Amino acid sequence: MTKFTDHELEEWFSEFSVEYPDEEKVEDTMIVLHQFVPKKKTAPYTKLIPAPLKNAWIESLQFSHSFWISNLLYLALGLCLVFLVNGDPYITLLFVAPLPILVGLIEIFRSRDEGLIELELSCTFSPTHIILSKLMVVGFFNLACTLFLISVFHYWAEPIVLIKLLQFWAVPYSVTIAISLFLSLKFKAMFAIPITIFILVLFELFIVKIKNIDLLLPSGLAITIVCCALIGIGLSIKMIQKGVYHEFNH
Repeated sequence: MTKFTDHELEEWFSEFSVEYPDEEKVEDTMIVLHQFVPKKKTAPYTKLIPAPLKNAWIESLQFSHSFWISNLLYLALGLCLVFLVNGDPYITLLFVAPLPILVGLIEIFRSRDEGLIELELSCTFSPTHIILSKLMVVGFFNLACTLFLISVFHYWAEPIVLIKLLQFWAVPYSVTIAISLFLSLKFKAMFAIPITIFILVLFELFIVKIKNIDLLLPSGLAITIVCCALIGIGLSIKMIQKGVYHEFNH
């Protein structure tokens, strides 16, 4: 039997060409085969827990330390600015409340930005479910931290007025989430977040310089802006469900 060297085998195999399917066909095939993956048996009581909540708990265990540290720093910074520096609670919420959600978006789209979508397609949960679960964790945890700060400010600093809370927190907070989430669908999070921060800082500086915010941002207009932002967030979630999150510009 004739023995071939590695170089000879390499030259011989180079004469043959193999046509690889494009990435879209590979993803479509994985999605079709995903339904045949055996489902893991679970305890009866776990059936009472909605699937998104179970997924959210699982994904929260995979979050990096930077996400949890950023939220703890957010709480510490908010308390220090109000109780140690005698800062205004509304201005404090205006500047610091959106920051943890921006760090969270990096965590939400980490697998996509690092090119791990194909790997997640072979898992029990699809990338869409994973991203939505992460989004749920980030949103609810950050909202819980913010409500904690609002409660502390209300009882130990000064009573919080709902209309001022709407103007200084709800409007910039919801608009920031809507813009950053939409940009993160089109670009890598590391590019989308600085753009959002730039827009946010301009908006915050504009708000701070206004002497009478009620004239510029009355309650009716503030509610309208928040509703529009919520609609924008809902549309972005619909885009995630359709798989638009991986069609970003590199």
